[in-house]
Amino acid sequence: MAGKVDKIIKDYGPYLNDIWRRIYLIALFFVVAFVASFFSAGLIIREFLAAFHLQNVVIAVTSPLQFLDVSVDIALFLTIFLTTPFALYQFYAFLKPAVSKKEFRSLFWTLPLSFVLFALGFAYGFFTLYWGLQMLASLNVSFGLQNIWDISLFLSQLAITAALLGVIFQFPIIMSIFLKFQVIERSFLIKKRRVAYAFIVVIVSLLPPTDGVSLLIMSVPLVLLYELTIFYDRLTNRHRSLGVEKRLEISE
Repeated sequence: MAGKVDKIIKDYGPYLNDIWRRIYLIALFFVVAFVASFFSAGLIIREFLAAFHLQNVVIAVTSPLQFLDVSVDIALFLTIFLTTPFALYQFYAFLKPAVSKKEFRSLFWTLPLSFVLFALGFAYGFFTLYWGLQMLASLNVSFGLQNIWDISLFLSQLAITAALLGVIFQFPIIMSIFLKFQVIERSFLIKKRRVAYAFIVVIVSLLPPTDGVSLLIMSVPLVLLYELTIFYDRLTNRHRSLGVEKRLEISE
């Protein structure tokens, strides 16, 4: 029994040490990013409210210590946003010795693409919410109601909705990986296109605002991304097939 344990430690010890080292680096990065984000929260809130200025709306603090709670929430959100790419980099670096250079390049380039898609989804959700909330604020005023919105609920709703839309924008990368490793086929995505559209609408309907126009505006880019993923796989598969045929001709 002791011999088996020693063999396991000898075989897998270096990998476990590497994993713990990378986890330590990620944890350290998380702590530093959280502290920096927390002390920058006041500036971030001021600039955010200036950029997201809504007419006929008063953003209010409802308790003396609410600003600290908001600062912690903002710091946590920014820390997760900043730490995720660093954690993915550590994951890819850990996998590097186990994959070929071509496979590593293919995986590694998904990192900046993932970040760009998340930023696009977040920005798109941000501006869609701005438009939707401005419309709702004007509707409230037309009924003689005052818009006094709690800053915690206001910022959390914005951040969560925009971040979730950013996460949803990642699904082309996931589908591309599944297609690349033949977990699913392109024909399956084409056949289930209507189901995918319905699923997109259902997911988006869970995000505020819940009016029909905003639902349509947030669903359209996701449908386009779905179709672009199918088109990209068709294009790359055609090039791959041409490459195989060329190699066969050369070998003959």
